[in-house]
Amino acid sequence: HAWILAPGATRRLHSGHPYAMAKRAQLAKSLLGEMERRAAAGEFIPQIWAANVHLLLGDSDRALDALELAVLHREFWVITLPVDEGWASIREHPRFAALVARAGVGLKT
Repeated sequence: HAWILAPGATRRLHSGHPYAMAKRAQLAKSLLGEMERRAAAGEFIPQIWAANVHLLLGDSDRALDALELAVLHREFWVITLPVDEGWASIREHPRFAALVARAGVGLKT
């Protein structure tokens, strides 16, 4: 937990991922709420983080909504969508395929 307690709001907000992985849904949802409030106030919050937490909590629709914003904002980690195993559960979803295509990060064969 040391990195969660490190200085800076960014590290704390990113802690939604391990909370969701540890099935600590209330803590993960609380941090998601904080991410949403800060983003609404104009602070840059990587939406790919929110997407990952939503997906780990079992909400693929909200995960895809957040991924839409990540692609729109050209977040760096979008390049990993086609290969990151964290997205395996939604990789076959038509919305996910459309996002990967829109981002231009699909795998070439």
